[in-house]
Amino acid sequence: MKIRAESRYGDSINDRTGMILPANSDGFFPLTSHLDDSIPISISDLNYTQFLSNHIGLTIGKFDTLDGDPNEFAGGRGVSQFMNSHFLLSAPLALLVPYSTLGLVDLQNGQSDHQGIGMFARMAFADDDTNLAEFSISVGLGGRGIIRGRDDDTFGIGYFYTKIQDTRIGGIIGLDDSSQGGEVFYNLAITTASHLTFDIQILPERGDHAPSEV
Repeated sequence: MKIRAESRYGDSINDRTGMILPANSDGFFPLTSHLDDSIPISISDLNYTQFLSNHIGLTIGKFDTLDGDPNEFAGGRGVSQFMNSHFLLSAPLALLVPYSTLGLVDLQNGQSDHQGIGMFARMAFADDDTNLAEFSISVGLGGRGIIRGRDDDTFGIGYFYTKIQDTRIGGIIGLDDSSQGGEVFYNLAITTASHLTFDIQILPERGDHAPSEV
């Protein structure tokens, strides 16, 4: 059984960027009516898994879909790897899929957390009539345990671009017709249960094509 309870207090930078997806993914969830509203607790995951063999199982219940697009070098829910949501999932998909929903999943018991360096990329297109984001792509390089004696350290560098429809609503909320940016992070494993992450992002400010550091 899996249960995920989330809370949020304080403000984030998400209302100060000109992007369609949040720059601070962990600070964006759980969802509230107003951005950065404090919320004591929200249950986003409540499901049960039954394995049918050593490698195949079924999971039923309520799912947090932020884990629905796993990637060895661009995942981590905005906590252990990239903070920016453009590196967690594609913009057209993010605008259609609910954050937490009921469902049934055919689960495969795959293994991750491999050592070494690898490249990642995500690309998505959407129908202009059904999605505010027309096209998005993110690419980058990630790695784990490349320094001798630092097997659990991770790092990543990535770039994203999203083409957004030029609509009246987009202009009102401060969105440009496209957004792009980059992020670099290094996650230092202090102990098995504690990590320290250094992160820098180059992002557009609201209503401004010029990038700024965050």
